[in-house]
Amino acid sequence: MPQWWRQAVHSPATWDRWFTEARRLGASWADRLPDIGAATTRIAELCDGVPDLVTTHGDLKPHNIVNSSSGPVLVDWDAVRTDSAALEAGRAAYIVGAGDSQRIRRILTAYTAAGGELGWTGPDLFLSVTRNHLQVLSELIQVWLGQADAARWMGDRATIESAIADRLLAMRAPAPPGR
Repeated sequence: MPQWWRQAVHSPATWDRWFTEARRLGASWADRLPDIGAATTRIAELCDGVPDLVTTHGDLKPHNIVNSSSGPVLVDWDAVRTDSAALEAGRAAYIVGAGDSQRIRRILTAYTAAGGELGWTGPDLFLSVTRNHLQVLSELIQVWLGQADAARWMGDRATIESAIADRLLAMRAPAPPGR
Protein backbone atom coordinates (compact mmCIF):
# COMPACT_ATOMS: atom_id res chain seq x y z
CA MET A 1 0.00 0.00 0.00
CA PRO A 2 1.18 3.54 -0.57
CA GLN A 3 2.84 5.49 2.22
CA TRP A 4 -0.19 7.78 2.69
CA TRP A 5 -2.14 4.79 4.08
CA ARG A 6 0.32 4.73 6.96
CA GLN A 7 -0.56 8.33 7.92
CA ALA A 8 -3.46 6.92 9.92
CA VAL A 9 -1.12 4.73 11.95
CA HIS A 10 -0.01 6.59 15.05
CA SER A 11 1.30 4.79 18.12
CA PRO A 12 -0.98 4.27 21.12
CA ALA A 13 1.38 6.58 23.02
CA THR A 14 0.76 9.37 20.50
CA TRP A 15 -3.02 9.00 20.74
CA ASP A 16 -2.78 8.89 24.54
CA ARG A 17 -0.64 12.03 24.56
CA TRP A 18 -3.16 13.87 22.34
CA PHE A 19 -6.11 12.85 24.50
CA THR A 20 -4.27 13.68 27.73
CA GLU A 21 -3.48 17.16 26.43
CA ALA A 22 -7.07 17.60 25.19
CA ARG A 23 -8.42 16.62 28.64
CA ARG A 24 -6.04 19.15 30.21
CA LEU A 25 -7.42 21.81 27.85
CA GLY A 26 -11.03 20.85 28.65
CA ALA A 27 -12.03 19.26 25.35
CA SER A 28 -15.59 17.95 25.49
CA TRP A 29 -14.59 14.81 23.59
CA ALA A 30 -11.35 13.93 25.39
CA ASP A 31 -12.86 11.19 27.58
CA ARG A 32 -13.88 9.13 24.54
CA LEU A 33 -10.61 7.52 23.45
CA PRO A 34 -11.74 4.48 21.45
CA ASP A 35 -9.69 1.32 21.08
CA ILE A 36 -7.51 2.61 18.29
CA GLY A 37 -4.65 0.17 18.87
CA ALA A 38 -6.25 -2.85 17.20
CA ALA A 39 -7.31 -0.84 14.16
CA THR A 40 -3.92 0.79 13.65
CA THR A 41 -2.15 -2.55 14.06
CA ARG A 42 -4.37 -4.13 11.41
CA ILE A 43 -3.90 -1.18 9.04
CA ALA A 44 -0.12 -1.43 9.43
CA GLU A 45 -0.21 -5.21 8.77
CA LEU A 46 -2.42 -4.81 5.74
CA CYS A 47 -0.19 -2.13 4.22
CA ASP A 48 2.49 -4.72 3.66
CA GLY A 49 0.66 -7.07 1.33
CA VAL A 50 -2.62 -6.34 -0.39
CA PRO A 51 -3.04 -8.49 -3.51
CA ASP A 52 -5.11 -6.10 -5.64
CA LEU A 53 -3.49 -2.68 -6.02
CA VAL A 54 -5.22 -0.53 -8.62
CA THR A 55 -5.34 3.12 -9.60
CA THR A 56 -8.42 4.72 -8.09
CA HIS A 57 -10.11 8.10 -7.79
CA GLY A 58 -9.08 8.32 -4.16
CA ASP A 59 -11.64 10.88 -2.98
CA LEU A 60 -15.06 9.36 -3.54
CA LYS A 61 -17.60 11.48 -1.73
CA PRO A 62 -21.15 12.39 -2.65
CA HIS A 63 -20.15 15.96 -3.58
CA ASN A 64 -17.67 14.54 -6.14
CA ILE A 65 -20.47 12.80 -8.03
CA VAL A 66 -22.30 15.05 -10.46
CA ASN A 67 -25.54 13.86 -12.03
CA SER A 68 -25.58 14.60 -15.75
CA SER A 69 -28.14 13.84 -18.45
CA SER A 70 -26.14 10.70 -19.33
CA GLY A 71 -25.80 9.54 -15.71
CA PRO A 72 -23.49 10.13 -12.75
CA VAL A 73 -20.01 11.53 -13.43
CA LEU A 74 -17.14 11.28 -10.97
CA VAL A 75 -15.28 14.63 -10.76
CA ASP A 76 -12.34 16.09 -8.79
CA TRP A 77 -9.59 13.71 -9.84
CA ASP A 78 -6.73 15.48 -8.03
CA ALA A 79 -6.42 12.71 -5.41
CA VAL A 80 -5.80 9.80 -7.84
CA ARG A 81 -3.76 7.12 -6.09
CA THR A 82 -3.11 3.42 -5.81
CA ASP A 83 -5.20 1.46 -3.36
CA SER A 84 -6.68 -1.97 -2.86
CA ALA A 85 -9.58 -2.53 -5.25
CA ALA A 86 -11.54 -4.51 -2.64
CA LEU A 87 -10.93 -2.08 0.21
CA GLU A 88 -11.83 0.87 -2.01
CA ALA A 89 -15.01 -0.98 -3.06
CA GLY A 90 -15.91 -1.45 0.60
CA ARG A 91 -15.26 2.22 1.34
CA ALA A 92 -17.20 3.37 -1.73
CA ALA A 93 -20.15 1.12 -0.85
CA TYR A 94 -20.16 2.50 2.69
CA ILE A 95 -20.06 6.12 1.46
CA VAL A 96 -22.55 5.79 -1.38
CA GLY A 97 -24.76 3.50 0.70
CA ALA A 98 -24.82 6.18 3.42
CA GLY A 99 -24.61 3.57 6.17
CA ASP A 100 -27.79 1.79 5.02
CA SER A 101 -26.99 -1.94 5.21
CA GLN A 102 -29.35 -2.91 2.38
CA ARG A 103 -27.90 -0.29 0.02
CA ILE A 104 -24.35 -1.30 0.95
CA ARG A 105 -25.14 -4.97 0.26
CA ARG A 106 -26.73 -4.09 -3.10
CA ILE A 107 -23.67 -2.09 -4.11
CA LEU A 108 -21.28 -4.88 -3.09
CA THR A 109 -23.44 -7.49 -4.83
CA ALA A 110 -23.31 -5.42 -8.03
CA TYR A 111 -19.54 -5.06 -7.64
CA THR A 112 -18.98 -8.82 -7.33
CA ALA A 113 -21.49 -9.58 -10.11
CA ALA A 114 -19.40 -7.34 -12.39
CA GLY A 115 -16.28 -9.38 -11.55
CA GLY A 116 -14.96 -7.57 -8.49
CA GLU A 117 -13.25 -9.74 -5.91
CA LEU A 118 -13.82 -9.16 -2.20
CA GLY A 119 -12.97 -12.56 -0.75
CA TRP A 120 -9.42 -11.92 0.41
CA THR A 121 -10.49 -9.09 2.74
CA GLY A 122 -12.40 -11.26 5.20
CA PRO A 123 -13.41 -9.04 8.13
CA ASP A 124 -11.26 -6.17 6.77
CA LEU A 125 -13.58 -5.16 3.92
CA PHE A 126 -14.36 -1.82 5.60
CA LEU A 127 -10.87 -1.19 7.00
CA SER A 128 -10.41 1.71 4.59
CA VAL A 129 -13.41 3.40 6.26
CA THR A 130 -11.68 3.00 9.62
CA ARG A 131 -8.37 4.21 8.19
CA ASN A 132 -10.05 7.32 6.83
CA HIS A 133 -11.79 7.99 10.17
CA LEU A 134 -8.44 7.68 11.98
CA GLN A 135 -6.59 9.86 9.50
CA VAL A 136 -9.18 12.65 9.63
CA LEU A 137 -9.50 12.31 13.40
CA SER A 138 -5.74 12.67 13.88
CA GLU A 139 -5.65 15.73 11.60
CA LEU A 140 -8.55 17.37 13.45
CA ILE A 141 -7.06 16.66 16.87
CA GLN A 142 -3.67 18.06 15.88
CA VAL A 143 -5.36 21.25 14.63
CA TRP A 144 -7.52 21.51 17.78
CA LEU A 145 -4.38 21.15 19.92
CA GLY A 146 -2.62 23.87 17.90
CA GLN A 147 -0.03 21.44 16.51
CA ALA A 148 -1.05 21.96 12.87
CA ASP A 149 -2.78 24.55 10.71
CA ALA A 150 -6.42 24.00 9.80
CA ALA A 151 -7.26 22.98 6.26
CA ARG A 152 -9.92 25.09 4.55
CA TRP A 153 -12.54 22.33 4.90
CA MET A 154 -12.19 22.10 8.69
CA GLY A 155 -13.93 25.33 9.69
CA ASP A 156 -13.56 27.15 13.00
CA ARG A 157 -12.53 25.68 16.37
CA ALA A 158 -16.12 24.88 17.42
CA THR A 159 -16.73 23.08 14.12
CA ILE A 160 -13.50 21.13 14.55
CA GLU A 161 -14.45 20.15 18.11
CA SER A 162 -17.85 18.94 16.91
CA ALA A 163 -16.25 17.02 14.04
CA ILE A 164 -13.88 15.28 16.47
CA ALA A 165 -16.79 14.23 18.68
CA ASP A 166 -18.68 12.93 15.62
CA ARG A 167 -15.66 10.95 14.42
CA LEU A 168 -15.23 9.40 17.85
CA LEU A 169 -18.88 8.34 17.87
CA ALA A 170 -18.44 6.85 14.40
CA MET A 171 -15.44 4.88 15.67
CA ARG A 172 -17.66 3.32 18.35
CA ALA A 173 -20.48 2.53 15.93
CA PRO A 174 -20.99 -1.09 14.93
CA ALA A 175 -19.05 -2.29 11.92
CA PRO A 176 -20.70 -1.85 8.52
CA PRO A 177 -22.68 -4.85 7.33
CA GLY A 178 -20.87 -7.71 5.69
CA ARG A 179 -21.40 -8.94 2.20
